Amino acid sequence: MAFYLQLVLCTAGSLLYLFLLILFAGLRRRQAFETTLFLTGLSVFSLFNGWLLLLNARMHYPEPPEFTNLLSQTLILIGYILIPPLTVHTHVEYFKRLESGRSRFWLYILVAVFYFGSLLGPAIADSTFWWTWPEIEFAPQLGLIIWNLLAFGTSAVMEAVLAKRVPSGSLRNLHVALSVVLVAISLFWIVRFMPGYVLQAGFLIPGVLLGYFVLRNRFLSLGFQRNLVISVTVTFIALLYLTLARRVSDWLEPFFPPVATTSVMLFTLVIFFEPIQRRVGGLLQRAFRKEAEQLQRITSEIQHVARAGNLTELISFAESRIRDSFSLSGVRISLHHGPNCPATVSGNVQRFILRNGLAEIGVLEAYFFGQALSGETHAALDYLAEQLPAAIDLCRLLDEKLRLERELAERERLALLGQMAASISHNLRNPLSSMKTLLQLQLENPDLPASARKDCAMVVSEVDRLTAKLNQLLRYAKPAVRAGSGITAVSVDVAAVAGQTVSLLQHEAERRGVSLTLEGASEKAEAAGTEEALTDVLSNLIVNAIEALPPGGSVRVSLARRDANIVLEILDDGPGIPEYVRPRIFQPFFTTKPSGTGLGLAIVEKRIAEIGATIECESPASHSRGTRFVVTLNAVHQAS
Repeated sequence: MAFYLQLVLCTAGSLLYLFLLILFAGLRRRQAFETTLFLTGLSVFSLFNGWLLLLNARMHYPEPPEFTNLLSQTLILIGYILIPPLTVHTHVEYFKRLESGRSRFWLYILVAVFYFGSLLGPAIADSTFWWTWPEIEFAPQLGLIIWNLLAFGTSAVMEAVLAKRVPSGSLRNLHVALSVVLVAISLFWIVRFMPGYVLQAGFLIPGVLLGYFVLRNRFLSLGFQRNLVISVTVTFIALLYLTLARRVSDWLEPFFPPVATTSVMLFTLVIFFEPIQRRVGGLLQRAFRKEAEQLQRITSEIQHVARAGNLTELISFAESRIRDSFSLSGVRISLHHGPNCPATVSGNVQRFILRNGLAEIGVLEAYFFGQALSGETHAALDYLAEQLPAAIDLCRLLDEKLRLERELAERERLALLGQMAASISHNLRNPLSSMKTLLQLQLENPDLPASARKDCAMVVSEVDRLTAKLNQLLRYAKPAVRAGSGITAVSVDVAAVAGQTVSLLQHEAERRGVSLTLEGASEKAEAAGTEEALTDVLSNLIVNAIEALPPGGSVRVSLARRDANIVLEILDDGPGIPEYVRPRIFQPFFTTKPSGTGLGLAIVEKRIAEIGATIECESPASHSRGTRFVVTLNAVHQAS
């Protein structure tokens, strides 16, 4: 009875670890942990195959041939030599993964000790034969006992530590169970003579636990597919049944011919063909339904994110969701006209074209572990590649809708501001003009006392300042015609406007002791826009630069052509803009000046949007000082 129990355990162990090796070999990551796990499984597989070959030789031969005996003992020896160090090494690599790649030197010293000790295996093999006939009992030597006790005891301690570190409850249960099993295996070695099936069962249980958590909880994110699991399982069951038919035919050989017994057992399968077909069909149907539900769930989540109208966020979410759902090493979605991020992974890649109708709008790149994508994953990604363009279109439409709504709200706000500015202008400009006229008449009076003349001049200056601020408010509130609105575009000579603006502000710069220069304006440079808008942009930027500089500072305005654009650069060598201020410089009514209105740069941004240009701010510009504003305008090519 013990003999046949060992035969069943060895057959089950060989098939189980072969099944796991198929999964690991085809889909494992190319990293140290997966490699050591695969080699550990291969060593256990070698051990079970050596046992199985030895048991079969005992069944068929009164005295096993020397070659069969040597081969079985070699397979068993390979398992006993490699399993201890590989088990410890696998746990060390798993520790490294949990700690985000951080390795501990003493752990690798421990691994090196066990690998060095494994070299002594051949030396002790001459004095250690682990199987005795006819009892088929295991009889280890003292050195082997201590060696395996240390290895499996160390691994059990590591599993106990892992059980406390992992966050998942199911994963914690796996580590606790493996810790108990490894403790039991290490204790087995203390018993000098034990039935062989005890140790075989001990080596079988870790494979059962690992297989269960791989199948049910996708342990280690192996990313295998259900069709592969079902097909391999059916194949192994068929092999087991054929082996059983061979055994039964040997047992019944004194009563029936072996061929007749095997034929009857094979034809008996016809009775179970329909139930098996229904069972397998049900399994495949449930697997298909589960995969379809997963795809539907992913598509719904992507559509939900698309309704936010943020294309960058949609692409990022879709990449991470697809990567995690199919256990890929990375996913990259590249659009021909949209936000694209550089790939952060490398390796094998499969590309899926994203099409909107007949037009190609981008590509989905799936980076995967192993040699190829499975059929299920390929079909699922192909389906998602068909659904993604609809989500991208929805996101773009909503983004455009939100942009138009924001622009409409901005226009309504500006219209309200314009009404308020017009009311202020109507109520203040005439009184201010009257006050200025009266004061100027007083200043022309030769009998006016010197003290009164000084006060009148100061009031006139303040009236001019109030009038300037009122005009600035009116310019900001003035309704704008945006670029691309369908109205015939006009062009402006950027060089001429820049020269005129610099010339007008030269006196103010000299008054403050600031150097103001213009470069690159010798040739005509036509750009899309209006003279009024460009003048507002340049004058506000130059005035801000002049006011920010102490005496002796310099402001440089430069003009240059760059591809199909005309670039204006306003650079000063002042103290620069503080980092906490930079995000708010274009906000209306935000200012750091005691007497400022906070409308200068807001007018600049508004005029820039009107003419379809762009503006960038860099501060500090160089050597931790200065501010650079770069205005890029669309060049207009004149017909020759």
